[in-house]
Order: sequence, then C-alpha cells, then structure tokens
Amino acid sequence: QAISASVDTAHVTDFVRTAAIAAKAGFTDTTTAIDGLTTVLNSYGLSAENAGKITDQMLMTQNLGKTTFGDLAQGIGSVATAASLAKVSTDDLFASMAILTKNGVQTSEAFTGFQGILSAVSKQSQQTVKTAAAMGIDFTPEHLGQVGWIQFLTEVKEKVGDDQTAIQHLFGRVEAANAFKVLTKDLGQLKDAQRAMGDSMGATELAFNKMLTPAEKNKIAMNQMKNALMDLRGVVAPVVMATAQAVKSFTSWWNGLSDGQKAFAVHAITLGVGKSISAVGRFSIFINRLPRTFRNIRSAASIIGKGFRVIPGALRLVGGGFLRMAGIVKTAMSGIAAAVAANPVFFALTALVMLLV
Repeated sequence: QAISASVDTAHVTDFVRTAAIAAKAGFTDTTTAIDGLTTVLNSYGLSAENAGKITDQMLMTQNLGKTTFGDLAQGIGSVATAASLAKVSTDDLFASMAILTKNGVQTSEAFTGFQGILSAVSKQSQQTVKTAAAMGIDFTPEHLGQVGWIQFLTEVKEKVGDDQTAIQHLFGRVEAANAFKVLTKDLGQLKDAQRAMGDSMGATELAFNKMLTPAEKNKIAMNQMKNALMDLRGVVAPVVMATAQAVKSFTSWWNGLSDGQKAFAVHAITLGVGKSISAVGRFSIFINRLPRTFRNIRSAASIIGKGFRVIPGALRLVGGGFLRMAGIVKTAMSGIAAAVAANPVFFALTALVMLLV
C-alpha cells in the first residue's frame, strides 16, 4: 500500500513502522494511517522521511482537540492539496483542526469549514470581491501566501470585527463562515496550537509507549533481540566462511603430504614451539631479574656516593697533617737559627762531628 502511494522503497520499511506506531497511538488501523500519511506527504511534496513529523502533528491535534488520528487520516484528503496550494503549512492546518474540534466542531465539518475558507479566497464570488474591496481587505491567495495563515485571519478579523453580514458575504458558505468565527474567536489559542505543532516532535512515540502493555513490551524486546542476532550472524558469517575455507585448504595440503613429510613437519613444528616457549621463558626470567639488578645498581651507587662523601674528610686530615708538619719544621728551624746566633762555635763543632759520622 505504501509503495503504491509513491513511498520511496529505500525508506518504506521505516515509513510503515512509523504508520503502525501512529495507528496504535491514534486508535486506528495501519491501513488508515498509511492512507492519511501518504495523502499529506504527496500533497505537500514531502519525502517519506517526514512521516514522523506529520504523525507527531496529527497526534498533537488529537491531544489538543476533540478528534482522533483515524478521523484526521480519513478526512485530510479533502483539504491537504488545497492547503498546500494556498501555502498553508501543516503546522497551521493541524493547529486549525485542533481549535475547531476543541470548540465542538465535528472533524468532518472542521475539514469542510477549512476547505470553505480556502475556496472563498481562491475562487472569489462577485459578492466576496465587492465586500473585500468595500472593507479594504486584501482577500487574495497571493496575500495569504505572503503573510501566512494566522496573520491573514488576523487582518480579516480586524476589518470585519463581529459584522455577521460582512463575514457571510466574504466566505459565502455557512460552514466557512462558522469556521472563520471559531478560529478568530481567540487567535491566541490558535497561535498556541501552532507553536505546539512546531514542538510536537516525539509525540507519537510517547503516546505509543504509554499504550503498550507489559506483554507487548516483552514481545517487542524479544523481536529486537532476534533482529540483533540476525544482524550479528550477518557480520560473523564472512569470517566463519573464510576460516572454514582456510581449514579446508590446510586439510587438503596436509593430506597431500607423505608420511615422512608429515613426520618432519610435526618434528619441525614441535621443535619450533619448544624453542619459542624456551625463549619466552628466558625472556621472562630476564624481566623478573631486572628489578633486583636495578636494586643492586642503586645500592652500588649509594656506596660509591658514600665513598665520595668520605674523600673530602680524608683530604682535610692529610692537609692538616702537612700543616702541622710544616709548623714543626718551622719551629725546628727557628730553634737552630737561635742556637747558631747564641753559640756559633758549638754549632760548628756539632756540625763537624755529624759530618764525620
């Protein structure tokens, strides 16, 4: 159904999911939801990726007004194309539906009245043209497209006020005149509804989750788990196939060897594994000894450092000894000089005796 309504096949699965969730949250069936959604999307020239935005606005209309998603989906076809041609946004369209139904207008009548306003603007009767000119109202489709839906209604309301005759002459049909009166009775309400449409993102998911029973939530969780496992198998399958192919190739190669070649291969593999394990063991021992080696180096460095700290003291002792020796020699020389000065003959005889000895 979605594909036949021109939904892009690349997004049709997500689109149907959105429609199904909206149907659950909006108390209707998926067929009706798809029909209403595709009508709006096609009328406004929107892609399937915008389906979530439309369902959110329709659910917000259901919340703000007195209508249902199903009623909106069934009747939206009567106004969607005309609204799009008049450059009335989906925000303005659904905000108007919310206000009209909120004030007691049946959903089907709300669509009829909305369509009547657009028809009065786009297909003006002589009475409409005459009344608009007399009251100084720019009542043309071009002006509506330029200023926007709410501003257009505001300007008309400012000109006609509560003049029932002027309203009837402008809009012609009773349904259109009544819809105009309801929408302009409190333009602040209409503006609030329009803002709510702009902020309605997530309304569908929120309503859907509130309506789910525990059993339905468990069923969804199980389906999601199954889907995840299917995705996982899709990712792992190429790896498993490649591994199986490698094992198959190795088996074929091995079966093609002679008994001697197999024995040699086993011996080579065993020897290689043994050497590898031995090398790993030696490397592990080396790694384990490193901390002790570093501790020994640190201890040796500490001893050497202490030795260097002793050297200055030893030098001071040696230097002090030399200084004391120099003092003794100086004293001795002074004594000898004094003796020579006091008794040079005695010193000369002593020196002669020492020389002879």
